[in-house]
Amino acid sequence: METNTSKRIAGLGPAWAVALLATGALAADSSPKTTPAEVAAWQEKGEAFFFVDTRPVTQFERKHARGAVSIPAFAVAAKPLPRGARIVVYDDGAGSSEAERAVAALRATGHSDLYLLEGGLTAWEAQGYPIVAPAGSSAVPFVETIGADELLKLIDDRTRVAIFDLSPAAAYKKGHVPGAISVPTPALLDQAVGRLQPADLIVLYDDGSGDVRQRAEALRRRGLRAVKYLPGGMPAWRAKKLREQG
Repeated sequence: METNTSKRIAGLGPAWAVALLATGALAADSSPKTTPAEVAAWQEKGEAFFFVDTRPVTQFERKHARGAVSIPAFAVAAKPLPRGARIVVYDDGAGSSEAERAVAALRATGHSDLYLLEGGLTAWEAQGYPIVAPAGSSAVPFVETIGADELLKLIDDRTRVAIFDLSPAAAYKKGHVPGAISVPTPALLDQAVGRLQPADLIVLYDDGSGDVRQRAEALRRRGLRAVKYLPGGMPAWRAKKLREQG
């Protein structure tokens, strides 16, 4: 029997409409964005620019984009980057704000040829561009988490992201993350993600008592490369007193 949830998913229209929020630029951001493909092309052509990872050093050491240097956002204004140089900055890209803060700091110190990497490291990695990580066994998790605040920022920035609620349908009706689609069964989740592309950003969460990490890992294994999950699920969201639908 077809459920109300499956009818809702089927009625959302084109593939991009399934659990995807409208694409939009950051309201407060006046710096141009550049894509991973453009940056990779600049690297292949040998063009001169600084590729700056603004995340904490510990995250940079776990993995970073090929060619990037580590300058955390809080320290970027103190670094002697040449005036007039092209600078591309990135952070995790999934609700992070380090890159925006770095751009503001660099602009305040007189730099003008500044670019934000669209989608940050999440997009760079998901689109198959080279990642540098320590040799041998890696501490990098197969699927990474996203915090409630970072997820809300994705929503408020109108970033294109598919958000799926794995909670029972009754719990979803009582309240859910804005824009999330109810997929209480593996079959409904499979139906929904079947319309997505491998590099699409996906966030999963549940009611805090399920197997969301395992479900996220299963999506990674089937070729979806930008999957994250909200640890603690809806209880973690409510603990932050963030707005919800339902």
